[in-house]
Amino acid sequence: MLGLVLIFATNSHHVMLSALADSYVSLPAGRLPPLDDMVSAIVRVTGDSFSLGVRIAAPFWCSASCSSSASACWRGLMPQIQVFFLAVPLQIVLAGACW
Repeated sequence: MLGLVLIFATNSHHVMLSALADSYVSLPAGRLPPLDDMVSAIVRVTGDSFSLGVRIAAPFWCSASCSSSASACWRGLMPQIQVFFLAVPLQIVLAGACW
């Protein structure tokens, strides 16, 4: 739940929604791709799809990196606790909450 709250509180969901809308600009539905210069069309579509994938995954990547940083700080503050055994189940639960 915390991951979803952070995504909505930081307005990261707008980034994902605009990336989904832009996917219809790069590959319009119901039309054939341009057949005159197929190599440039493939390069353009590949670049656009990589950019869209990064924009869609960015909020989840930021959430995962924040949790990893927090567990690293936690490890520094309490070195006698096995943070790996506590943090991995927590990350699995948080990742399941995002889906």
